[in-house]
Order: sequence, then structure tokens, then C-alpha cells
Amino acid sequence: GTVITLALWSGSASVGPITNVAAGSVLVSGTTPSYQLKSAIYAVDYLTDITGATDQTTNFQNAINAACPGQGTAGVHQAGTLILPNPSRIKINNVTANNCAGLVIDGQAAQGGGTLQSSGGNATLVSATGAGPMIQLLQTRDSTIKNLSIYDYTGISHDVIQYDQPISGVTNISTNNRMENVAITGYGPHVAGWVGI
Repeated sequence: GTVITLALWSGSASVGPITNVAAGSVLVSGTTPSYQLKSAIYAVDYLTDITGATDQTTNFQNAINAACPGQGTAGVHQAGTLILPNPSRIKINNVTANNCAGLVIDGQAAQGGGTLQSSGGNATLVSATGAGPMIQLLQTRDSTIKNLSIYDYTGISHDVIQYDQPISGVTNISTNNRMENVAITGYGPHVAGWVGI
């Protein structure tokens, strides 16, 4: 591993930043500095628009990457919790949470017609283009998506969530993933091939 040397306090009012730490890490106490995954990552720290006006795919992917450092690369990567702002409308196209273990994406509120339709009082993911799945989980295990809603206004045939998918060449996986309190709504004409999950 990398050895990080920290200077002792010399009375200065400022200390330079530690720059060789992965996003989503936090310093913990001990004789040798050790970095651990933050227990929660707040998506709002990465997003620039939570009104649904502009595409936030790259920013939302960066938030997922902070909650699961190493996602998308071979192996299983320990993940934390990604907290979505509530209320919010986050427009995304396609994001991945691949090779993660223990990832939680939490919108923080119960779903229901009253909050969904009257005030937009939930964390809501809105499909930007309908090109491919909005959320893809490949080789991800022991993970939960919960307390959010997903709107697809595109009327295009596509998966909204690809869930429990193996990576090419890998078979017989046991993922133990869950979805709790997730509302998925597709607007527009009926399109053959549209799949919520």
C-alpha cells in the first residue's frame, strides 16, 4: 500500500489537503493513517441540478463511484450508502453500479400517489433518453435500491433497471439484491419490450 506521512502540528492555522485518497474515503484514527469508505455519500454533493431540467448522468455516476470505489472493475468492491436528495428530480440516461457489495441507493421517503403526483415530494429518477437501462447492476451483490421513484416519459422500449445481471462469461451467481419501496412509472404509448425491472 501507499505510506502517507503527516507532519506534526506546528502551530499553523492551516494544513494542506491529503491528495492521494480515493473519493468517498474518510480518515480514521490510529497510529498509521487508515482510510475507510464513508458510511454515506450524499448525491447532492455531486449533482448540479435536482429539478430534472438538465441531464445529470455523469454527475450521478460520479456519486455512485464515490459510494462504491472501484465499481465497474473486476472483483467485488465494498460499497456504502448513496443518499438521494428529497425532494428531487434527477434526470439520468444510463448509470452502472457493477461489481459492488453492500451498495444502498436510498431516496429517504415512502412512495405514494399523494407525494408522487401532488408535490413531487420524493427522490425521483427521470429517464433522459430511454437509450438503454437507467440503472444497471452487473455482478453486484447484497445491495439495495429503496425509497425512490423512477419516471420514464420517453415511450421508448428499454429496461429501466437491469437487476441481478451476470457479466459475460460468469454464471451461477447469487446476488441477494433487494428493491424496497420503489415506484416505476412509464408514460406515453405502450411500447412492446418496455421492462421496468
